[in-house]
Amino acid sequence: MGDGLEFRFNSLAVLPFPAPGASPLPWGLRIMPGARLNVGGFFLDFRGESGIAYNGQTPIQANYFFTQPVSALSDEAPASAFVYRPANPQDPLRFNIGIHGLSAGYRFARDFQVRFGRHRYDQPEYQQLLIANSYSAQVNYANVTIPLHWLGGEFRYDRRRPDETVRQLMFSVGALNGADGTVLGMGQGLINLALGEGREAPRLTLTAYASLRSNPQPPTGAALPDPGITHGEGFAATFDHSFFTGGVGFAHRYGSSHNALELEATDERYVGTLLADFHPGDWRFRGVLSFLGRANASDAAVTPAVAQSETHTEFSVGYQPVQGLTLSLGYRGAYGESLGTHMGFIGMQTNFQGEVPFSRN
Repeated sequence: MGDGLEFRFNSLAVLPFPAPGASPLPWGLRIMPGARLNVGGFFLDFRGESGIAYNGQTPIQANYFFTQPVSALSDEAPASAFVYRPANPQDPLRFNIGIHGLSAGYRFARDFQVRFGRHRYDQPEYQQLLIANSYSAQVNYANVTIPLHWLGGEFRYDRRRPDETVRQLMFSVGALNGADGTVLGMGQGLINLALGEGREAPRLTLTAYASLRSNPQPPTGAALPDPGITHGEGFAATFDHSFFTGGVGFAHRYGSSHNALELEATDERYVGTLLADFHPGDWRFRGVLSFLGRANASDAAVTPAVAQSETHTEFSVGYQPVQGLTLSLGYRGAYGESLGTHMGFIGMQTNFQGEVPFSRN
């Protein structure tokens, strides 16, 4: 849009049934309001977030739903967030509220943008493509993330031409410091192609990213002489035509560190995802199948890493009674060597947005 104020209110609520075995029922609610002020080429972007949930994780530490309060909201950064930490570590209740983003930037030459400030530069377009309208969180299992501080920056080229064969061409590089003293950098690219004539032609979207982060010191115990680094990479492809969207994606993360005895500890994760989404009229029928894996070693040179894997599914039927509100009924499954979880769930998503343009005399 031109000069003016954009506003949005997104939320996600999930009530599953029954509880997964002896674990707590992983219900949750996340609320994400935001606003953006545009004046000339300059903009100021604010995003808030609050989440309350019963923490529910699988044996390989995968969250069941996106309603889990995001770990990027850390109270280690001054004046940024409140994080509830139960006195009993076994207490599953989690809650936080804070500033998800507060950044300023400038758009120039139509397709270029620079941004500085507190922003989730670590969220790849890969994730955005595969989680749209989803309730389950398996897609982001292998992301390289960082607790937000106040410093960060991004340079982005984003060319959008809705009437051309190349509908969108995007490339960005960003870096941010973490509230735990670490640093993360990421580069990514995306291309959206029309496979025919006209604005309603089928579209193919391809995206890939790579990220690198310095590892933090352990919160307790002796400091490590070499905390090491963690790198991640991933790709996704989606196909859109009429009321159908199909997609495939893969992400990988690998981190290592050395202790005072020069023993190398490693932590590796991967996730592969397939999705199909049919959305005729006000209805939405969605299915997601993901294959997750994790391998950890405390002395990688001598002892092989201990590997675990799980398969996760989500099937849901949603209806949109009014623009911006979707009510869903679905199934959430997670299966592994020591895991066999079957849950139904009731879900609600809101995505309200609007704009107030500034009048010109």
